[in-house]
Amino acid sequence: MRILLMYSTHQSTQGHLDRLLSLAPQLEVVVAQNESDAMEKSEKASIILGHRYLKQCLPFANNLLWIQSTAGGVDRLPQEELAEKGVILTNMTFAAETIARHAVTLAWSINRGLPNFWQQQKQGVWHQPHQWLPYPQKSLVFGMGSIGMAIAKILAAEGIEVNGVRRTPSIESIPPFKKVFYDGSWLDELSSIDWCFLALPNTPETQNLFDKKVLSLLPVHGIVINIGRGETLVTEDLCDLLSQGHLGGAALDVVFPKPKDSEDLVWKVPRLFITPHVASHSYERANDIERFCEQQVLNFLNNEPLSNVIKFLK
Repeated sequence: MRILLMYSTHQSTQGHLDRLLSLAPQLEVVVAQNESDAMEKSEKASIILGHRYLKQCLPFANNLLWIQSTAGGVDRLPQEELAEKGVILTNMTFAAETIARHAVTLAWSINRGLPNFWQQQKQGVWHQPHQWLPYPQKSLVFGMGSIGMAIAKILAAEGIEVNGVRRTPSIESIPPFKKVFYDGSWLDELSSIDWCFLALPNTPETQNLFDKKVLSLLPVHGIVINIGRGETLVTEDLCDLLSQGHLGGAALDVVFPKPKDSEDLVWKVPRLFITPHVASHSYERANDIERFCEQQVLNFLNNEPLSNVIKFLK
């Protein structure tokens, strides 16, 4: 049984390869060196760890049984083709707490004016502002999966009221969320929200959900943080509102469309803080990925349940 490794975030360590090989005597572990190498090696692969060249490999991977993605979101992966081939797809959610810390740190950074102070420091300017944004009292988290839940726990621990928006109704309460909205009634809540977190997947229902009309409902001091998918927010509309003085600020770890060059509008908008899609990254990430994959492979070989199996939409 061949395992093909094609992680997009790091080169596999020798220790990782050795540990995989030790799981069963019949295993063959190969590493994709580049796109063409991945396509060639995928022909005999039963398992693929990582998804760097997945779309290119699928036409050749006729023995494929299971793919372990290193991402949390899977909306950009070829789910229809995988479903047709009967291939299992699993994702990773262990980075949820890291992403949540990143998201809340962005919010506090804007609240405390840290991006502005960093610019002042680079310019050698000592200036104390006379106006500050109010401390957050009420927040709204869109998407109540592992990331949204992790954000909510941090906010609640800091004494901030947390409300949530999700698609699926629930009879039971969902701590630490005070209120949970399942329909469009969350629109009526926006005017009282200090911090708004987007942790949504990219779906037909969520695309362009946060346009100028919706963003305008937030208070003038409101802060928007997007660590989900860039397609859920209309970047141009957000930039217009910020330029007009509405919103206390916004932070994006995902931007759609991705900035083309240094002259792109997003680099010039006031009170907009951008990080380059690194919310899930950390010093420990590579090791965490390898250890998670090793346990998943062991479960697969022992016919035990895999974690984070994706249910394909019909």
